[in-house]
Amino acid sequence: MNLKRLAALVIGLGLGSTALWAQWSFGVKGGLNASKMKWEAMDPKFKVGAQVGGFATYHLNEEWSLQTELLYALQGCRFEVWESLDEKDKFMAKDNLHYLNIPVLARFQFAGGLYFELGPQVGFLLGEYQKYKDERHRIEDTKPVDVALAGGVGYAFNEHLEWNFRYVHGFLPTRKSLNDDFKSMNRSMQLSLGYRF
Repeated sequence: MNLKRLAALVIGLGLGSTALWAQWSFGVKGGLNASKMKWEAMDPKFKVGAQVGGFATYHLNEEWSLQTELLYALQGCRFEVWESLDEKDKFMAKDNLHYLNIPVLARFQFAGGLYFELGPQVGFLLGEYQKYKDERHRIEDTKPVDVALAGGVGYAFNEHLEWNFRYVHGFLPTRKSLNDDFKSMNRSMQLSLGYRF
C-alpha cells in the first residue's frame, strides 16, 4: 500500500513539474539596431549597431505571456563636427555606447502568428568611446544606467522561428551635464530574428 502511494506521489509530482515547465520557453536572438540620441546641441544622426542575446518567456495562456531578455547592444549616434567655417573641415564623429539591456515585456499573441509587446527596459553601460578622424577617445561623463520603454510587433513563423521590430525610447539623460542643450537620451529602432528552443 505504501509503495502504491509513493508511486502515485512521484507520478503526480512529475506531471505537475512537466506542466509547470511547459509554461516556460527559452531562446536566442540577434539583429541590428539603428540608434541615435535626442540631443539638441548636436543634431545627431542614426548609426547602425548589432544586438545579440537570449530570452525567457513565461506563458500565462495561449494569448498572453511575459518575456524577459538579456541583450548586448551597440548604441549611440553620429554627428557632424566643424573645425572651421570651411566645408572641407567638416567630418562625422560617432558616439559608441555598449549596453547590457534587460527588457521585461508583456506580450499578446494574435491568431496567425502576429504579436504585440510592451514593457520597461533597464540598460547597464559596459563601455563608451567617441570616434572621429580614426581616433578613439573615452567618454568620461556617461551615466551607468539607462531606463527606457520598449514596444514592438513581431511574427512567429512557427513554434521556433520569429522576427521582431521594436522601438526603444530612453527617458534618462545619458550624460551628467546639467545644461539642457547637452542632455542626450537614447532612441533605438531594432530588427531581430529569434529562435525558440
